[in-house]
Amino acid sequence: MLIKKAFIYPNDSCSNALVAMYKDLLGDFEAIFIDDRVCGSSLSEKRDEILNSYIPLLVCAGEVGDILFAKCKENGVNALCGREYAAKLLAQEFNKLSAGGGHLSNCFFLDANFLHIKDIRLLQHYCYFYFSFSRFIDDDILLKLNYQVRNFCECLRELIEKSGFDLSVTSGVCLDVNKLVSVQSLALDQFLKSKAIDTTLFFWDYDSYVKLGDKLQNTRIIIAPWILSDYFTPKKLVWMYGKNRPRLRDEKRIVIGAGHSVCEAFDYCLLTISRVDKIARANFLTFDYYLAIDKLSFQALSNLFRECNIPAIPLEAGSPSLDNKIKENIANYGAEYFYYIPKSTEISMIVEVIRVFLKAGKKIRFRPHMNIEYLDNYSSSNIYRPLEEFMQNDNFSIDRDPKITQESLARGIVITDTSSVSYSTPWSSLKPTLLFAPNKKEHDLRQVRYGFSFANPTLHRVGDSVETLLNEGLKLEKEVLEHGMELKESLRKYRSENIYNLGVSQQKIEKILLLLLEKAESYV
Repeated sequence: MLIKKAFIYPNDSCSNALVAMYKDLLGDFEAIFIDDRVCGSSLSEKRDEILNSYIPLLVCAGEVGDILFAKCKENGVNALCGREYAAKLLAQEFNKLSAGGGHLSNCFFLDANFLHIKDIRLLQHYCYFYFSFSRFIDDDILLKLNYQVRNFCECLRELIEKSGFDLSVTSGVCLDVNKLVSVQSLALDQFLKSKAIDTTLFFWDYDSYVKLGDKLQNTRIIIAPWILSDYFTPKKLVWMYGKNRPRLRDEKRIVIGAGHSVCEAFDYCLLTISRVDKIARANFLTFDYYLAIDKLSFQALSNLFRECNIPAIPLEAGSPSLDNKIKENIANYGAEYFYYIPKSTEISMIVEVIRVFLKAGKKIRFRPHMNIEYLDNYSSSNIYRPLEEFMQNDNFSIDRDPKITQESLARGIVITDTSSVSYSTPWSSLKPTLLFAPNKKEHDLRQVRYGFSFANPTLHRVGDSVETLLNEGLKLEKEVLEHGMELKESLRKYRSENIYNLGVSQQKIEKILLLLLEKAESYV
């Protein structure tokens, strides 16, 4: 049954993004938002209106979905899952596109050794949905959605191969390329070519390819949305960057996973035990091996994989990006400002943090995380509008630079939540990071799971409220200003004792690729 009008609970960024998806997929959708923060719009105040209407209520939240379902039950309201409704709509649309056949020819462009799978709107919806909600819905529903996506890929492959571009799994290595690892990927590509090994480069987007076009001589190129990377990486050995993507091919090969930060090993310490298994398996079942950056993350991944029955094997690797960062000679080590880079914190809480620090007379430099930037582009609302109250304050600024610089990190004190900068910053800048993720259902950063917590007392200072965050920030500011050299040398020693293959990680990864390629080539 198609739902074209519904009460939407709650009124937040996730709900607005899902409503935008409904409107796009259905062509017409009317949302009546339930907002417990607004007088007259709360669930309890809207209860009678909901019960007396024939309009369904869709719970469209992410992490707090269980709490909202419980509130609906307490109020006698029968709620449906808005995330599962989105999954069903997506599955229907992929099925229509595959069955239509003719429209598929508009989904790709190819020329000799170049294939571009276009980032059509339906794939954009699927990317956002899978990244944001796949871990919250029933396995059966996700399986049905991924089946339709795989069928779409199979139909697409049939047309592509008729045009002369082979997508069968062949000897060699396929390397993931995106803006975060392009330097490392190209270096690995050149190394493998020097060993006469056939390679394919898989780009997540066309812009990344264009920026590197003059450096890509005699290379087979495939460009497709990252969510399809498991299907469109047709080599015996695949070096895949990041996690949380569906398994879409069944052929026997070896897939190596590589994260861009140590924090990926500790995300699971934040979750309730009942949720760890589902989320961890969704994130890591694609991989046969996973590269660990340091000793603690290696042990955390080992514990997680064992407890969740994940067959992936962690390997001691290191971080080429960290090696490159620490080569930079940055003289400005200080506390000129607080550099706020939140990833998953609600905008209302972001505003509160900024307000409190400015009131204390501190400078705040705010940098939008790329996840927030994506959500802002994806939904119809401007999520930055609440920041307008600070624009006239001389102590507030927004960092719009293309990338975070080592100079910016060295001069300021970073505040973040569970973003990758929570670990990459103290490792590279040799300065502890302030962590703030308000204690909702699953965000106690000092909670211990599998022998570890997300927060590392050597690398982090934790605030569990805006007030304690400010207090921890003022203490760290004083420590940096008065004992900066001792703090810096202490973290330098800690880094050298814990990071694998510091300064030579690229060479270590090259050796890993050669060893695993030999094994992969033996597969029939």
